Amino acid sequence: MAKPITAENLPGACRSTLPKFIAPQLATLVTEPPSGDEWLHELKFDGYRMLFQLDHRNVGFRSRNGKDWTSKFPNLVAAMRAIAAEAAIIDGEVVIFDRDGRLNCQKLQHAIRSGGAAKFCFQAFDLIYLDGMNLIRVTLEDRKRLLRTLFNSIHVSSPLRYSEHIEGNGALFFQHACKTGVEGNSFKAAHPQNDSARSRSWLKVKCSKRQEFVIAGYTVSSKGLPGFGALI
Repeated sequence: MAKPITAENLPGACRSTLPKFIAPQLATLVTEPPSGDEWLHELKFDGYRMLFQLDHRNVGFRSRNGKDWTSKFPNLVAAMRAIAAEAAIIDGEVVIFDRDGRLNCQKLQHAIRSGGAAKFCFQAFDLIYLDGMNLIRVTLEDRKRLLRTLFNSIHVSSPLRYSEHIEGNGALFFQHACKTGVEGNSFKAAHPQNDSARSRSWLKVKCSKRQEFVIAGYTVSSKGLPGFGALI
């Protein structure tokens, strides 16, 4: 019988106290999805990146810059206490779905500003620390296996959701995902460790090809001087 997966038996796991904060890994924007079977393909969520931290029933949410956002997500704070762990750091994205089951970033921004009891969801896609074991040196593939096991006991009605992935054929996955109206896809190398920085082992490709531009004009000098009078 296969040995059950635990934080202690994962190669690269290191025993340590719960860190106050671990900076999350960031994705590099590229124009095309990568090829090869060594990549894990996930949907790119149009929400707010958050690190969930559990410390013996004390629950917290921190932004990728370390700011405390716990008070903004009361329904998630209550739900997170159902996780079968004493201490954990889980990387994910806070989102809101509309009535059609689509991610709605505008509704999410309004809910955060208003401070109401909105139905936030937490899409979990990485496990960085669990019950005395630091997992940043464990491969992403193994970290996600353990995260999936941790979420198996969570009820389907919970706002906590494990971010599924597929392996290989990234171009086809990207093509089909964009047809559903999502923002884009994330492509993560299965074997590298967590870098806590922006790297090429985590790529993102956006479905919508948009860019920001500055449109500027000028007025001619009213004093007859060379050059321009003012920028507009």
